[in-house]
Amino acid sequence: MNDCGVIIVLFLILVVFAVLWYGIGYFNGDLENFNNASWNPCVSNIDGFTAAFLFSVETQQTVGYGFYHIEPNCLEAVCVLCLQSVFGVLLEGIMVGILFVKMSRAKKRSATLMFSKTAAVSLRDGSLYLMIRVGDMRTKSHLLEAHVRAVFISKRTTREGEVIKYHQQELEIGGEGEKYHRVFLYWPTVLLHQIDENSPLYNITPHDLTEDNSSFEIIVILEGINENTGLSAQARTSYLPSEIIWGHRFKDLHRSKNDTGARIVDYALFHNTYSVKTPYVSAAEIAKNGNYEYDYAN
Repeated sequence: MNDCGVIIVLFLILVVFAVLWYGIGYFNGDLENFNNASWNPCVSNIDGFTAAFLFSVETQQTVGYGFYHIEPNCLEAVCVLCLQSVFGVLLEGIMVGILFVKMSRAKKRSATLMFSKTAAVSLRDGSLYLMIRVGDMRTKSHLLEAHVRAVFISKRTTREGEVIKYHQQELEIGGEGEKYHRVFLYWPTVLLHQIDENSPLYNITPHDLTEDNSSFEIIVILEGINENTGLSAQARTSYLPSEIIWGHRFKDLHRSKNDTGARIVDYALFHNTYSVKTPYVSAAEIAKNGNYEYDYAN
């Protein structure tokens, strides 16, 4: 609900109760006997719908000018007064909650979550890894319980010949030193996916990545909880084969601390990579023939 919607709802509630107050005055005869000094009305000084609307505003907003007031001899007026008072408090509490959520929701929070423009593939501890750098540019608040998902989307043909154009397969991925799907985002980190026999990238070769095609796509989703508001924030990116660089690693961001102890990160190097020696074959070929000592990419 937008801001105009909140205003319209509040106004309509005032109108609805104004109609009730007007109906009480009409059926009780207060409007006909408005100038009769001996008449005892349900609500004093209501001579039309405008006056009923003003009384509705005073009741719900507890303005209390004192010009309009109900008489205890009119049970229906007492019931409507209690109903509007209770309903008005509940409604305004709900509306304040909606506005607070809208104002505190970090619309641009996901814009501070950065993914590297390219993904990289290189060796780590003797195995090929897919690497993606991610970082949170906001320093005053961080994402708590951050976790990441990666989905490999490609075309698949079943044994029966059915073609599934957008077959989805989950990639086991996580931050450096973390368990799968978890990320510690107090500073930029690299997401790691080990290319083993369970990976859909197991048979992918560097040649498959140099071709400018969209035979597959890797979608990465990062989600966490804003420590200031307690609301979740989410960011998403994707990588095509042409956006995966074989035989590269990400450059170090030269983390340091200033005088106040805050960490300084050089985000100018966030997307930068450098070439390293890497077997120029698929992970399946490495597992089949052993570690290659030749034909390395420079």
